[in-house]
Amino acid sequence: MVFFVLFCSFVYVLSNEDYVHGVHSQFILLLFCLCAVECNTDVTYDTGTIDLTADQTSAEHEQELQLQVLSLQQQVASLTQERDNAHFGVHWIAGDDKKTRFYTGLPTYTIFQLLCNYVSEKALNLKEWQGSKTTGATDRRSGPQPFKTMSVDKQLFAVLVRLRLGLCGADVAARFNMPESSYSRLFSTWIIFLEKELNLLFPWPSRARVDHFMPECFKQRFPTTRVIIDCLEIQMERPTSLMNKSKTYSSYKSRNTMKILVGISPSGLVTFVSDTWGGRVSDKLITKSSGLLDKLEKGDSVMADKGFDIEDLLTPLGVKLNIPPKLGKSSQLSSQKVEVTRCIAELRIHVERAIGRARNYSILNQVFPVSMSGIASAIVFVCFFLTNFDECMVK
Repeated sequence: MVFFVLFCSFVYVLSNEDYVHGVHSQFILLLFCLCAVECNTDVTYDTGTIDLTADQTSAEHEQELQLQVLSLQQQVASLTQERDNAHFGVHWIAGDDKKTRFYTGLPTYTIFQLLCNYVSEKALNLKEWQGSKTTGATDRRSGPQPFKTMSVDKQLFAVLVRLRLGLCGADVAARFNMPESSYSRLFSTWIIFLEKELNLLFPWPSRARVDHFMPECFKQRFPTTRVIIDCLEIQMERPTSLMNKSKTYSSYKSRNTMKILVGISPSGLVTFVSDTWGGRVSDKLITKSSGLLDKLEKGDSVMADKGFDIEDLLTPLGVKLNIPPKLGKSSQLSSQKVEVTRCIAELRIHVERAIGRARNYSILNQVFPVSMSGIASAIVFVCFFLTNFDECMVK
């Protein structure tokens, strides 16, 4: 309508020359401008209405997308949790003492948590084990540490599972969904770490502490007993070197073995575990070279089997040796010696029970690979000292 009025006015002006140059021409021109402004106003208004509707639609669409994203995130988290629960992990033993005993050797899940809390702070700054001093430079491990992405409790659990069940590294790595090489580095690093930490947690007990926890059966018969010792042999792979074959061959076991000296307190606590030696070494030599004699004090006594001919090593230290009496030149033992033998046998059996406890860690019951010889001493040490978390053996 507006354009029609504008067109008629324009025709009128053109048909009347008086108006073209007169006042009316100015009026018509002003009318044209007003109509144009009105038209622009209408267009702007209409456009503004459309934009407002589009903005509102866009906001609603964005809100809908945000809700969809939130829903998908919740589904991903749920599926991730289901996947983690399906994989082998520390959650399998959570709150279950029976499973904790089976998979870790520790008596309860609470003790597993306490041990984890004890080592967690240092474990966060743990440096990867680079190999023993005798390991060649080309064999030393270095580089990235992918197992650092695992939580401390999961790392500890992965190590204890191998010790307890005696699984090969490839099996445990598959159970924890990680490369075998990464697990190998994790296991070696943690074994060395646990050896140091357990040594601090269970130091060599003082004379006063041994006396304080001395069982009545020892107080009545052998009150000065400081340690009960025995040796353990673990079968190992046959070395390729002829020299090492000779050093590790045990005439007692008729195979290649590693030999370890073990000592417990009268209460049954494991207090000493030597480094691993070749199976050929004698009980006397391993006792002399293991460092045990440096821990004994004047007035102590050591209880052992009659195979430990170490009295000449202990006497200069003022330490007494309690072993079953030997037959000597007599054809039979006197009644007094028989009684002594019986008493010592009844008490010395506890060190064999301690060894039996440690052998619950199945890794000690298998043929030990030569490739793990660098950490063999640490593995044996950790297995034995982990048994100290169990109930007291002698009461």
